[in-house]
Amino acid sequence: LRDNTIRQVKGYGVYPPPLEVPENHINLWKKFPYQDLIAPYKYDIEGVEKIKELIFILCNRDVECYNYMMLWLSHLLKYPATKNGKLPIFISREGAGKGTLMMIIKALIGEDKYFETSQPENQVWGRFNSMMANAYFVNLNEIGKKNQMEAEDRIKNILTDAYMIIKGEGDKP
Repeated sequence: LRDNTIRQVKGYGVYPPPLEVPENHINLWKKFPYQDLIAPYKYDIEGVEKIKELIFILCNRDVECYNYMMLWLSHLLKYPATKNGKLPIFISREGAGKGTLMMIIKALIGEDKYFETSQPENQVWGRFNSMMANAYFVNLNEIGKKNQMEAEDRIKNILTDAYMIIKGEGDKP
């Protein structure tokens, strides 16, 4: 206990860029897999164009919607400390590419920051939402209108509030 060579801290938290980590705190933020890429890489223009085309198709080939979605996605990666308060909703037939886009996002942000659920009333805004502890991007997969209508205010709070209470079963919040 009196060993001066052991690092001592006052606290911990999640401080994504550009937030400053308070003095004597531990930052629990894990960088995106490609955040500090130093190794040389070859820019794959064909791959980028295919991803852009996928997003364009998911936006029903609407240029305004596509431009907005590209800005939303870039904000997700460029400003991880800032919530933009928006929740894009994709409605399409099976096989249109929604799952492929989610796989791309998961690869960009890291599997540990991606959370997908079809039961948000339990795992996102429910009593026991410990699965949200590490979630940076949450995919509400196959959410129905009933879920959406009943939880509209809760969804708004999650999108805009600075903090969220996380509680596992039997754990303290």
